[in-house]
Amino acid sequence: MHVLKRIVFAITLSFTCAAGAQEVTIQSSMEQGLLFLESVQFEYGEFPTLFHPNLPEPQRSLGTNYDSNLFTTAMIADAIHDIKNKAVKRINNKIVQYIQSQLLNEQGLWSYFTTHNNAPLYPNTVNDLDDTVFASMVLQQNRENYPDNRAVIEANKNTQGLYLTFIDPPFINDVDCGVNANVMSYLKNNDPKVCAYLNNQVNQKTNCANYYSLLDAYYLIARAYQDGVQCLQNSGQPIINYTLQQLAQWERQGDNSAFKRALALNILLDYGYRGEQIAKATYFLLKNQSPINGSWAADDFWLWSGVDEQGNRMLLGTSSSSALTTALALKALNRVKHLV
Repeated sequence: MHVLKRIVFAITLSFTCAAGAQEVTIQSSMEQGLLFLESVQFEYGEFPTLFHPNLPEPQRSLGTNYDSNLFTTAMIADAIHDIKNKAVKRINNKIVQYIQSQLLNEQGLWSYFTTHNNAPLYPNTVNDLDDTVFASMVLQQNRENYPDNRAVIEANKNTQGLYLTFIDPPFINDVDCGVNANVMSYLKNNDPKVCAYLNNQVNQKTNCANYYSLLDAYYLIARAYQDGVQCLQNSGQPIINYTLQQLAQWERQGDNSAFKRALALNILLDYGYRGEQIAKATYFLLKNQSPINGSWAADDFWLWSGVDEQGNRMLLGTSSSSALTTALALKALNRVKHLV
């Protein structure tokens, strides 16, 4: 079958669910996903996130708790903003109010933890570039005003010209390739030093992220390219190759992560891949959506990075959100729907 026909097949795909003999199409799947998002969004705009400590079971499950943060909700708004649906407008109106409520300075800077956390998580927070640029992009997308923060962001670099994660932290700062990609998505400045760094990290297959998995980081780099950062074009083929290898590996191993499939599908679409994996990944998402509430299952996405007594990096825990998985799946399905 011709590749384009396979994509058309994915767009018009329907199958019968064993539990209810209900036909599922991309359109109906998206409608169910948006219903789920509206059902779990808090009235003040935030979406729920869970923190999981890096411990063996059952300690991991016993230590899991609610994590009120800006990042998950801002990522969800960014993922769904291109979907033409009244539910998206309702969801993002609440998100905008939530983001505006968390701007507690005149510099246009945001923190990860929110005022909805109890002490000591709040107010002992540090402004960071990731939350700042995602919050700023969401406000831009919704045509809302906020303080001009570009000069502060541009000044937050190390001596090599790379963006540091935190702004004036009381601890050692660091460079993360996912954070740098997000800043470029926002500024769209094709910074030659940052671009060379990101392209080199991808070509060397370096795990250059402290707060993301490599697949997460590649999603953010591909997203920056799609947002107009053309200097990241050289990372395209290596990222496509890596993503296709991961898809094949997940299939062999029976990995059923909808979060990973949604990231992979968006990555491939961002860099212009139009092969058979588009149809296969689309089918996977449609097949693995919950027939009960329209969601896709949560998976680890935000890595809590720390250091041990010797200063070595260590994983303290992870965060997950079925709302974020659902938003990323909806983003991918919406893009597949408009391929032809």
